[in-house]
Amino acid sequence: MAATGGFGVTFYVGNKELGQTPSYTAVANVENISPVGGEGVMDEITAHDSTGGWAEKVATGLFRMNDLELSLVHDLTLATHANASGGLLYNWLNKILVAYKISLPDGMDWAFDAYISKYQVEAVKDKAMRSKLSLTITGQPTIS
Repeated sequence: MAATGGFGVTFYVGNKELGQTPSYTAVANVENISPVGGEGVMDEITAHDSTGGWAEKVATGLFRMNDLELSLVHDLTLATHANASGGLLYNWLNKILVAYKISLPDGMDWAFDAYISKYQVEAVKDKAMRSKLSLTITGQPTIS
């Protein structure tokens, strides 16, 4: 199996019409996205008679997506960054549940609904300003 580098990932913001097939716009100036994925939810069922005192667990059948971290070169003049409808800052300030999508260079796509739960701006004196966002994903993603 050939390995694929991470360069060339595209992060998209969708329109606000959840429940319908969203249209997506590529977000400009994305530097880093990590991590993309989730976990199966386990429940500990250890009892006093568990063999040797070892913890026992059972799969609950639930899955949970982890929060997605996004780093951008900060530019509020860009529509996808702006405090205007369709912009990431606007989505955060207005607590809007939005459709998002990530297209990986190997052809895998992750589409999901999320809230922007954290928005931070970093200003280092000898670097371009950057925005760091956390997206909290809700519901079942589409992985293709």
